[in-house]
Amino acid sequence: MMQRFYLFGYRGSELPEVEAALSGVLGGDFRHRNSSYKGGDYLLFSSAEVQEVTVERNWIDDEGYLAEPDFPEWQVLVYVTNPDNRTLAALQDVAILSQLRLTELD
Repeated sequence: MMQRFYLFGYRGSELPEVEAALSGVLGGDFRHRNSSYKGGDYLLFSSAEVQEVTVERNWIDDEGYLAEPDFPEWQVLVYVTNPDNRTLAALQDVAILSQLRLTELD
């Protein structure tokens, strides 16, 4: 089965703004998490319609590198793994987000 990994970006800096915009679209609430691997606080969502959604900051690691150096102007990153078509279309319609990348793996 083909694995699909989408990256969306938000130019603002606040995770709660993205959380508010996405909770209704996804039909559920995010879990608040913290991980040094993800730069501190982040949000996690999963359901039958989408394997996983994380909302994270485009943070700078200990060596001075951005999590997503190809997208320095995007302060908040939304990673989406294997959404169904309806969920993907709804995410693509969220006005504050822009789709930045799609990676497909066999």
